[in-house]
Amino acid sequence: MADQPFSLRQDIFKASYPLINVVPVHCNVLTESQITTFLQNRENNFLGVAGAYNSRCVLEAVALATPIEVLVIRFSSPGGSTRRKAKEKRSGVNLLQDTVLCNPVIKKLSFNMDRLTTSMFLDFGIFVAGAIDIQHAVNDQENRHAMAIVFQALGGKETLHASNVAKNFGDETFSKKQSSLAIRAWASYHVNSNLRRLVAINTNSLHEKHLRVLAKLRRTTDRLDTLKPKRVKNDVAKEVSSKGGNLELSCTRYKTRVRRPGNQIIQVAFHDKGKIQNRNVRLRDVKGRSAVIAMPATAEKVHAVYTIGKPDPTNAEKERMEVILTCLQGSCSFFEQRFVLRIWEGRYPRGRPSTTVPSAIHYSVKPLNASQKQAVQAVLSDAAEHDITMIQGPPGTGKTTVIAACVTSMVAARGGRGIWLIAQSNVAVKNIAEKLADSDFFDFRILVSEEFHFDWHEHLYHKVDDNLIRSDHFPKTIVETERRLDEASQIEVGDYAPLLRSYGKSLNKLVFIGDDKQLAPYGQDDLGDLESIFEIDHLRRRAFFLDTQFRMPTPIGLFISRHVYNNRLRTVHKIHVRTSCRFVDVSEGKEESSGNSWKNVSEAQQAVRIARVCHARGQAFRLITPYDAQRGLLEERLKAEGLPWEDKCFNVDSFQGKAHLLTVTRDIDDKDATRQ
Repeated sequence: MADQPFSLRQDIFKASYPLINVVPVHCNVLTESQITTFLQNRENNFLGVAGAYNSRCVLEAVALATPIEVLVIRFSSPGGSTRRKAKEKRSGVNLLQDTVLCNPVIKKLSFNMDRLTTSMFLDFGIFVAGAIDIQHAVNDQENRHAMAIVFQALGGKETLHASNVAKNFGDETFSKKQSSLAIRAWASYHVNSNLRRLVAINTNSLHEKHLRVLAKLRRTTDRLDTLKPKRVKNDVAKEVSSKGGNLELSCTRYKTRVRRPGNQIIQVAFHDKGKIQNRNVRLRDVKGRSAVIAMPATAEKVHAVYTIGKPDPTNAEKERMEVILTCLQGSCSFFEQRFVLRIWEGRYPRGRPSTTVPSAIHYSVKPLNASQKQAVQAVLSDAAEHDITMIQGPPGTGKTTVIAACVTSMVAARGGRGIWLIAQSNVAVKNIAEKLADSDFFDFRILVSEEFHFDWHEHLYHKVDDNLIRSDHFPKTIVETERRLDEASQIEVGDYAPLLRSYGKSLNKLVFIGDDKQLAPYGQDDLGDLESIFEIDHLRRRAFFLDTQFRMPTPIGLFISRHVYNNRLRTVHKIHVRTSCRFVDVSEGKEESSGNSWKNVSEAQQAVRIARVCHARGQAFRLITPYDAQRGLLEERLKAEGLPWEDKCFNVDSFQGKAHLLTVTRDIDDKDATRQ
């Protein structure tokens, strides 16, 4: 049955407007007369535009709006993919592109225009000219993705039905009703009088290779965003204190801590007159584990605390999207930088100078093996071929030792040149700092986020506390860097874009150290096709391989070498007996959900029993688990037993780079792969 036009009453603005005529049409059957008729309703050279996407973040439909009419164009194929239908489909796409989207006279206004324009190109090969990102045009200084910017663009919260704005603009998922999509496009048209500056996106003038890179980076950002939970149970202690109408909660898990909400809502389930009532509450303050909320007058005690809505983009995510937007607007020289050309295109710009002055290795803590020496020498080399140096280090092969040797050697050879060591987590950076301290090298500073350190993980930094600078004490000026070393295999390649945009011209060398055979980038289990720097073929072929491991007992090392590293990994270890690896069957164990994670009380009890034996014998131990809730439970049980608990319990990723007698509290199977 053919799509039928329908009338829609807007519910965004408090002011009254005439009914909106919505005309749905499939792109395959779009005609020139339909577009001509639609464009006759314009009052100026602006059109409001909005996109809607499916669960895989592929563009399903786009809406174009004038003051009185919205044309909703769907792209999903209604039938088979015969050559004739494919030609008809492309005919409709070309018509839309030529008459509207690439018409430079018509200014297209949309929220999240970077997402829409890159999706059009990636999904349908459509180019756009004169496309304006509304958030950037209204306020280019603040977080573009905050709902406050949407309110500002639409004329101010006092003029709007705020809940309807949040409902329509907070979710761009395609719906068959099409009303939300139509309303977003129509409202986008009405921001034209609030725009401060118009910087157009013209994808038709960008190099297709560069546009494809940007489109893939934006798509990965969107897909990772779909993994963020919309509702999180905040784990808080049962004991609470109240004072002056406020309630002070104590969070018990870092990953589910109460945060400043941004676009989110804090919801508390209270016991109220014998019933449990859910109330949205105001968050007064958050500091470390403590969260202070406004307590309803009739509430008796807290039953549970929830954060409703997706978390705001992190600073790194904001910077990544800013790189994409500025490149689309043609105001960024990102693709002119040699490191960008090397990573994404596999080439250097012409005229790159090359020197081959060798540098001596200065590292006296312990001898380096042949593969470690080769890797360090490549890092120290000034040859153009080593501008980007890749080092693959299987577990226990001394990646952190290589980093320490590189740092001490660079400092000895060149003195004050800046070196930044960057890893995928605070704990990984801390491990590098400890290795430098073990080398009697203390001429460094370790930068740690206040949120991670204060009241949560201060105990992890005792060894390097004198060298620590917390984020609330960062200097306002940032020192430009000359070299960077990265623990790289857990970082999706697009996450390097902000670094390269900001420092690409001042960097002399990039060194990536990691191992894609171990932990993949975050989200890989769910999405399946994320790419770390080690998955880029032309870089991987040149990687140095650390070929000797010292951490795993020989039977385990041989097994890993045979099944993971094609027998390239050698083992040097004093333990050769097969009993070095044992499995304990906890048949009575039962998994239970804990927020967005999992725990198993019986397995925790068994692990603590083994830890007690190890401690009594004077043996070092660590407990590792895939699940954060289980890690928290293990810490609680160790404390209750009077056993050492600080720096004893880890998730798999945070344990990287350590070697101790271990108890693994939960093995992972395919069913568990997507759990946290």
